[in-house]
Amino acid sequence: MKRSVCLLALFLLAGGLAFSMEDYETPFLKRLNFTDEEISRLVDMQQEAQAVILRAQAEVDVYRAQIKKALLASNPNLKEIEKLLREAMEWEIKIRMAEIEKEIKARSLLGDKKWAMLVRALRERAEAQREKQWREREAGKERKEKGKL
Repeated sequence: MKRSVCLLALFLLAGGLAFSMEDYETPFLKRLNFTDEEISRLVDMQQEAQAVILRAQAEVDVYRAQIKKALLASNPNLKEIEKLLREAMEWEIKIRMAEIEKEIKARSLLGDKKWAMLVRALRERAEAQREKQWREREAGKERKEKGKL
């Protein structure tokens, strides 16, 4: 019990899962040849979901801080930590559900073919961003190493 509560607390403090899709940005959607109506509705869906997500993320942050504080005690109260963790996880569920609902609405709006194209394009964009960040980190390491020599 102690071990699972501590592992869950560490998981929560580390930031949880990160599987949300990128924002629906108008220029990006225009490049994919979506209509103005589709773009408008997708952006509206994004804004609705974002409102829920921002509120829930703020609540999660509060619980994370409370969990961190509770873990600093000389004799942490595991029942209290578990209670805080469960409450934080309820807000995490709200975040994930808002993201899922947004994607279901987008799929319903666009149809399977266009939705699949959007998902593919978002994944490709995310991968390109990760590669760019990796290259920048590696270049920074090389500059740092050259500076040491």
